[in-house]
Amino acid sequence: MQYIFRGKLSALICSQCPEAVSQATIRLYRLREGQLESALAAADPKDTFAILSEEEVKKKKPYLIAEAKTDNDGNFRFELGDKQKYGGGAFEVDIYLDSVPRQKVVEKKPKPIQFTITTLQPRWKIRQDVSTAIWNYVIPYRFWCFIRSKFYAWVICGRALNCQEKPPVPVPGVKVIAFDRDWLQDDEIGSSITD
Repeated sequence: MQYIFRGKLSALICSQCPEAVSQATIRLYRLREGQLESALAAADPKDTFAILSEEEVKKKKPYLIAEAKTDNDGNFRFELGDKQKYGGGAFEVDIYLDSVPRQKVVEKKPKPIQFTITTLQPRWKIRQDVSTAIWNYVIPYRFWCFIRSKFYAWVICGRALNCQEKPPVPVPGVKVIAFDRDWLQDDEIGSSITD
């Protein structure tokens, strides 16, 4: 039987500001001996999220089922089956990043990061000889902001509103400038035009 596992990976910069997690590597791992499949698959991802050390990543390598890269919109697709020795069971979902979206070039390149999101038992829908499952996941902002900070990739987001109107009305075409705040002078650190 062939299994097609596809979906979209995105993240929240803040509670109202999502972004696609583009050019990330999604890695699927078999569960190891002693792991309780039903408990892990039922656990909330906030309880299973973990950034892995290099040693932990090496230990998981023999259990790798497959990996796929997200496109610019965060979409991914796996085709699993006999070649991967996969039969439809639960797997662990890890993300490997060597950069994050809109990351600026810095002198010292940050180390790549791999983190575990969750253990997932896909809900396969069978049609002829193909089972398909879709999984769209949004990384919560408290995790995503921490990960972005590891890449020195800071983001300021918000909305410009005319509060004189009731209800407040968005104001397009306004240039918003961010400055650092220090003792000697405030330096511009970025700007953007509202949509």
